[in-house]
Formats: sequence, C-alpha cells, structure tokens
Amino acid sequence: MLYDFKIGDKVRWISHARGKWTEKIGEVIEVIPPNHGVFLGKYKKKYTLGSFSKSNPRLQTSYVVAVKEGNSKPKLYWPRANQLEPVE
Repeated sequence: MLYDFKIGDKVRWISHARGKWTEKIGEVIEVIPPNHGVFLGKYKKKYTLGSFSKSNPRLQTSYVVAVKEGNSKPKLYWPRANQLEPVE
C-alpha cells in the first residue's frame, strides 16, 4: 500500500543488508516528485548520506528519510515508497 507522506511525518520500513533484516524508523525531510532525483549536496553538512550515493529519478513520488542513531548526525535514506509505513 502506498501512503502519502509529508515533511515531518514519522515512517518505518524494513531494510536488508549483508544478510540481516533491520527495521528503520525516521522522519521525512523531503518529498521528491515523480521523475526527479535528489540533490545530495545540500545535505552533506547536517546529515550522513546513509545508504545512497546516486540520485537517479524514480517513477513515483518518493521520500528522503533521516534516521537518528545515537549521538551521531542523522543518516539519510531514500527507501522505496512502497516499503514505507506510518509510525503511529
């Protein structure tokens, strides 16, 4: 199911890396329109770039999500929109 999120919404998704599944919870910081990429340069001072380094356009609306882990700078992720669920 696809949800329509806005900046500030809390979201969650399950990611898979190195044979391990992990739930991630974060805050939407940017809404990306269909067929647009992400300009990563504007985030480099405030955030760690997390799991993506390319900003190839996606066909549907997508979301840049900041995940806070401990005392470090939040990490940015660009998960697939169909993986995101709202956090109540």
